Amino acid sequence: MQCDDVQEECVFLSPYQKIYGFEVDSDIQCFDIYIDMLYIVLDGNVSIFDLTGKYVNHFAIEAEVRDIVVENEMIYLLYPTSIVLYNFEGDRKETWEACSENTFTLNKNSSSPMKPCGHTLISPCSFS
Repeated sequence: MQCDDVQEECVFLSPYQKIYGFEVDSDIQCFDIYIDMLYIVLDGNVSIFDLTGKYVNHFAIEAEVRDIVVENEMIYLLYPTSIVLYNFEGDRKETWEACSENTFTLNKNSSSPMKPCGHTLISPCSFS
């Protein structure tokens, strides 16, 4: 609502209030927000919405995702035994075993976005 008239009551709606009740087709397993987009893991897919709740895109994934992190223009999905890397179009770019020597997690609180397994945002080493 715009406030053109002094006597008109102004109501501010935050982005959260605009989307707090939008509906999706299944239970939300996990989500992340990255550069004004909301990435939601639903049953068998990643759905992408803008912050007003408008549908943008989706792509199919395997079930049993434990966490999602969107960083460095890529989507990282944590599974019970692996981490899978996708681009925004849904193309699978890389897969590696969770807690292997190649496993890294994202650290949004650091100047270096990657840290060894078990230190930060998603921690595949802590899942059994």
